[in-house]
Amino acid sequence: METLDTVEQFSISTHVWTALRVKMPIPASFMSTFKVSDSEILLLGGMVRDMKNLSTYKTSETLLFNVVRGKFKRLQPMERAAISLHPIFYDDGAVYMIEEEGVDAMEIGDSPKVLKYDISRHI
Repeated sequence: METLDTVEQFSISTHVWTALRVKMPIPASFMSTFKVSDSEILLLGGMVRDMKNLSTYKTSETLLFNVVRGKFKRLQPMERAAISLHPIFYDDGAVYMIEEEGVDAMEIGDSPKVLKYDISRHI
């Protein structure tokens, strides 16, 4: 699984991707994102690459990216490592992500795990 430290921006009006000059603090993939404000995006979980051991693993990493300043800020990590390919949803000061782990192996009637991150306490 490939992890990258590049950041790309998508223009809704022109439908064009642009590579930004800023680099992520860690090479990552499959991070979930949530727009916190007009200038900040929250990035949660995903996969990161350990450059020393050349291994890729699921992470609890949480970053706040300021799109105006082009700066990342590390926040309190999530309570456990997680990956989600579903949209994050927001309610009452917290974001929630539906975890991928075990979704394929679930039985009918089972519910996937949902991970809560209280953004009102960490941003």
